[in-house]
Amino acid sequence: MAEPEATEEESVGSLAQETARLLNALAAEARGSSTEDGTAHIEGHVCTTGWCPICQLVGYIHEHPEVVEQVTDAAVQFSRSVRDVLERTVPPPTDEA
Repeated sequence: MAEPEATEEESVGSLAQETARLLNALAAEARGSSTEDGTAHIEGHVCTTGWCPICQLVGYIHEHPEVVEQVTDAAVQFSRSVRDVLERTVPPPTDEA
């Protein structure tokens, strides 16, 4: 079965671009669309980013998408450091049957 080709709009972007797309989609959903069965309706969240930490974070990421890449790189480096520490301190499993 052949995969459908991705159009320009559907192509996968960088991590920062995909994060921005996800956050934009979530924001659009929260602005007032209903669920599939029409049972719930959410009024839009109005925030001036004066106090709402989520809106501040989303706004900052939208203005500085490189931050997502930097955080991802830091998480990878941290994970490697933890792995190195565990490899040095935890003995390998032995095959004692």
